[in-house]
Amino acid sequence: MSSSTISSLTTINAQKLNARHISRLRYFQGTARIASAKTAISDLELTSLNLQELCLEVIKEIEQRFKSGVSISFNFKGNSSNVYLDERLILPILINLLDNAVKYSQGTKGKVDLTVIVNANVVIFIIQDQGIGIPVADQARVFDSFYQGTNTNEIQGSGIGLTVVKRCVDLHAGKISFESILGQGSKFTVSIPLAV
Repeated sequence: MSSSTISSLTTINAQKLNARHISRLRYFQGTARIASAKTAISDLELTSLNLQELCLEVIKEIEQRFKSGVSISFNFKGNSSNVYLDERLILPILINLLDNAVKYSQGTKGKVDLTVIVNANVVIFIIQDQGIGIPVADQARVFDSFYQGTNTNEIQGSGIGLTVVKRCVDLHAGKISFESILGQGSKFTVSIPLAV
């Protein structure tokens, strides 16, 4: 499937990406169709991204959206902020993982940590919260479409966020893993290889 197909699936174009930052969040909240997209690695649109700036923009948007008192701390490690990645795939990963971390930390007085590590061949995103956590019985299905944890009944959600994240990671030939303890929080780690 061509790169133009991904563009239609993510319902975003260059003009929208250059629009007001808050628009990015709105566009990527409706990306259910990307979960069924198929493409080759050669179809990626790699552009030079300043990860520090991108992460700070997303953090600002998430905090403005929730205004819940849950703070997001950001830690960047690496010799360079600029890396070649497909922004159409990186943004949904960051937005959905941070959105979930804040959403499921509300009322817990916890905080959310975003750590980005840039090495020679890989960039690693680590999102850790002190929220409600994921029950052991639910953990095998967290990436399934429309599946929601048994402890999230009172928290509004679509059940597609992690499905979109997993698909975006796969399309970027990356890996995603997580650890979670019920009542203590969750930690998601995403590794994306860099073009060399």
